[in-house]
Amino acid sequence: QLSPRIGLAHPITDRAVLHFSYGQFFQNPDYNSLYYNHLRDLSTSLPLVGNPAVKAQRTIAYETGIRYKLSDDWSLEVSSWYKDITDLLSTLQVSYLSQDYVVFYNSDYAGVKGVDLTLRKRYSNYFSGSIDYTYSVAKGNNSQPLGGYIDAYSKEEIPHQEYYLDFDQRHDFAVNLNLN
Repeated sequence: QLSPRIGLAHPITDRAVLHFSYGQFFQNPDYNSLYYNHLRDLSTSLPLVGNPAVKAQRTIAYETGIRYKLSDDWSLEVSSWYKDITDLLSTLQVSYLSQDYVVFYNSDYAGVKGVDLTLRKRYSNYFSGSIDYTYSVAKGNNSQPLGGYIDAYSKEEIPHQEYYLDFDQRHDFAVNLNLN
């Protein structure tokens, strides 16, 4: 699969640099979703079967931002980013010869967007480090592949709208301190 990526940075003043990046990324599904119950044991009430034909998850990511030099040792970076994730794994109920079973397939999607703020200190006076803050929102139609299996088992409709996903983490704060 072709996975193009490009990143550009350009100084706009003697203290500021503007940057932009774009990339397409693929993540292969785990082997469990490909080969689970490969012998097709259909003796349970709603058996789950792997699907060797599922495709890799595809992510298209964009990021743009600016880094500004506050002093000789300190800089501030502000970046905004967006990720469009398609072909996430889901499950589908299939009927074959009066037998119902559930199979993995690609149908779910997600969109994640956010803003990063980073205050960095270059090494001087025996220490360096950074303070990072991220605000992000993750929305999609299903948080996990087996969500569709539970819907199929309970005969519920597959969601056709976006929800906040289980991995939606609005605020993330990190401090990195290096002493030498």
